[in-house]
Amino acid sequence: MLAAYYGLGLFLDGFDHSFVDVTRVYLEGHETAITPSPDAELLTFEDPLSGKVYKAVRSTNNDVFHPAFFMMGQLQEELGKYASLQDLQANYNFSEYQF
Repeated sequence: MLAAYYGLGLFLDGFDHSFVDVTRVYLEGHETAITPSPDAELLTFEDPLSGKVYKAVRSTNNDVFHPAFFMMGQLQEELGKYASLQDLQANYNFSEYQF
């Protein structure tokens, strides 16, 4: 997937930047964070393990699918399945390839 992102950067003429906009997830307080428009819907997620706050934006245009916003919603739903941070840590399936 990373190769696809790099490949998209090579299409300079006619590159539609809306793809970047709908897939953007950024950290709160980071220097590359964006300021969403007043009519945009903002979804935030705080990682209970690191304390970092991730944000994704969805425009009011319902004809456009916003994958970043959708995935953040799934992440919140998945985290809601655990009663506490200790429950999450006890039941989290680590992969040997993760570290």
